Amino acid sequence: MAEGTSLVASVRIASELRADMRAKGNKVLPAMLGKQSVWVSWFQNHFHRVRFADAGQGQFVARLGPTRAIQGFAWLMHDWLTAKGAVNIRWEVTGDPISTSRTPM
Repeated sequence: MAEGTSLVASVRIASELRADMRAKGNKVLPAMLGKQSVWVSWFQNHFHRVRFADAGQGQFVARLGPTRAIQGFAWLMHDWLTAKGAVNIRWEVTGDPISTSRTPM
């Protein structure tokens, strides 16, 4: 996949997440600083970031930003990805891509 194509796909996924989160009543910042990133808040003005990137071979990585609510945000993302038809979702916590889990715990 060409680099430009993967950027377009990452931006599209981020755009879908923004729209879905707004539709559910969450606060979402406009796509100003990187259209591949989404900043969402479900409580007051505590925003949490997810950034999408192409991993090749039809796979994507969703990197969650540092946040105190990382587990809650991970479950929110897991539910959203599952609803969108994502399969073989793997979670990495340690920084070691070999040690992954099927759940974000």
